[in-house]
Amino acid sequence: MRELSEAEYKATMVAPMRLCTPDDPPPKRISLREYVTEVTAQLGWPSDLEIHRVYLAHGAHHTHVLFWSGEPDVYLAIIVDNDAERVLGHRVLDFRAIYGLR
Repeated sequence: MRELSEAEYKATMVAPMRLCTPDDPPPKRISLREYVTEVTAQLGWPSDLEIHRVYLAHGAHHTHVLFWSGEPDVYLAIIVDNDAERVLGHRVLDFRAIYGLR
């Protein structure tokens, strides 16, 4: 498990980011269950998080899988390195803090 720094996370966000759908999935599908279970245990979050959104970065090198934490505007982002076919790391996104939301 590796928590990405803000700079590392942003480096994986190559515009335009494309929303993936069941009809248009990301190029690599790997199991995230074990990784999510370990991270949520470390964070003290429920382990049964569901995928909220999946985005593919331009160039298809990285996929961002967002899990909703159950708290408003707080997500766990798991970043998949599609070239290496493995999880690169994760970052907790608290949009309340990032964007000053209430």
